[in-house]
Amino acid sequence: MPTVHGLVVVHDGRLQLCLNEFAQKIELFRKSQLVLNFGRAVLDPPALEASGEAISLRSGISRKNDEDILDELYRQTGNRYVTVRLKRHSASIAVSPGDAMRGNRPSR
Repeated sequence: MPTVHGLVVVHDGRLQLCLNEFAQKIELFRKSQLVLNFGRAVLDPPALEASGEAISLRSGISRKNDEDILDELYRQTGNRYVTVRLKRHSASIAVSPGDAMRGNRPSR
């Protein structure tokens, strides 16, 4: 959606602004007063990736099959991930083979 530059989300009673990195004028929007007013409550996928806080699946594969997604993440990162189902969302976490065998919690 190249004309949608961001989405305001309420999570745990806090506002967050999620940026659409594919928007037509995203660079201009990133510098806007609206984005600046959100401060640290801005979620910007490329910035989160650069800081190591997030991994984005950069691929044209279908998002319907979890195994395909996990295989593609492995191809991109060299790490194996497992899907964790939540009530409304899903997430993946990295699990090293040694940790999985010992029952240790995955590192972030």
